[in-house]
Amino acid sequence: MNGRLGNLRNIANEVASRSGFGGIASSLGAIATPAGAATAAVAAVGVVMVQAGKAAAEFETHLDSLQSLTGLSDEAMQDISKGAIEMSKEFKSSASEIVDAMKLIGSQAPELLSDKDALMEVTKAANVLAEAAQIEVVDAAKGITTVMNQMGVSASEASNIINVLAASS
Repeated sequence: MNGRLGNLRNIANEVASRSGFGGIASSLGAIATPAGAATAAVAAVGVVMVQAGKAAAEFETHLDSLQSLTGLSDEAMQDISKGAIEMSKEFKSSASEIVDAMKLIGSQAPELLSDKDALMEVTKAANVLAEAAQIEVVDAAKGITTVMNQMGVSASEASNIINVLAASS
C-alpha cells in the first residue's frame, strides 16, 4: 500500500511542478492521497454493508412467504433458515434462491409442506441435480417433483430420482 501511495504522491508532485503550483500543490497532494484512499475504502465498506443488508431483508421476505405457504412454526422456520444458509455455502444458489426452490417444491408436492425435513431433503437433491446437470435449481426442483408426483414416491426417494435424471441428461 505504501508503494502505491508513494507512486500517487510522485504523480501529484509531477503535476504540481508542471502546472506551476510547486510546493503548495505537492503538499495538498501528499495530504489528499491518503485521505482519498481512506475515503474510497470507507465507501467500499459502506456499499458492501448496504448490499448485505438488502440481501438479508430479501432473505427474510422469502422466508416469510415460505412460512405463509407451509404454515410451519417459527422454530421450524429457524431450522429451514439455517438449512438454506448452509445449502447456499455448499451449492452455487443463494439462500433466497434455495427458499424459492422450497416454495416451488411445496407447491408441486403439497405433502412436503408440513414436513420441514422432507422439504429440505428434496431441496438439497434439487441443488445437487442443478449443479450436476448445469441447470437452474428451480428447473431441477420441477423435475424431481414431477417424477415424485407421477410415480407416487416420497421425499426419501429424491436421491434416487436425481441419479436417474442426471444419468439421462
